[in-house]
Amino acid sequence: MDLKPLAVAILAITLTACGKQDESAQEAGETLTDRAATLADEGAQSAQEMAESTARAVDEAADSAAEAGSDMIESAQETGQAAMDTGAEALEDAGDKLAEAGETASETAAAAAGQDSDPAAGESVYKANCFACHGAGVAGAPKLGDSANWTPRIEQGMDVLYTHAIEGYQGESGYMPPKGGFTSLSDEEVKAAVQYMVEESR
Repeated sequence: MDLKPLAVAILAITLTACGKQDESAQEAGETLTDRAATLADEGAQSAQEMAESTARAVDEAADSAAEAGSDMIESAQETGQAAMDTGAEALEDAGDKLAEAGETASETAAAAAGQDSDPAAGESVYKANCFACHGAGVAGAPKLGDSANWTPRIEQGMDVLYTHAIEGYQGESGYMPPKGGFTSLSDEEVKAAVQYMVEESR
């Protein structure tokens, strides 16, 4: 703070107090008073400008922060949506793979069920439906218990025997109609009968 105006003002007051009525001193005092008033006005104006400048800076900072916050929220929303999309795709892929694995497991279980079928069930189907041909060797059918006729067929594998029994087969020495002509039999019943005949003919 500039102390010169204050010192001048004190000097002017001192001169006046001492009883000097000098006109130039009075003019100097008036000049000093005017100068002090001008300085006070300038100080007030400068303080006002500083307050306005500070308010503008605060407003600009608030606007920048709000804009940055809005950008961050938008970015977070986009990132979240991308993560949800990726997660949904991964979940769908996992579901597809699980379904495929389930189908494979079902097919494997069905094949195993045919191979490990209940001998009594296979015998029952054989006696009710297959005995007429496989008991006597009609139309080239391998007879139950004839290992010489059954061995080459067994060596082809159970899947081949099941397919020939279910879908039918025309061989060099005979003919097997689909399901032995008993189309009401289920595939599992036919497989059980085949399994029974193989076990009895080894």
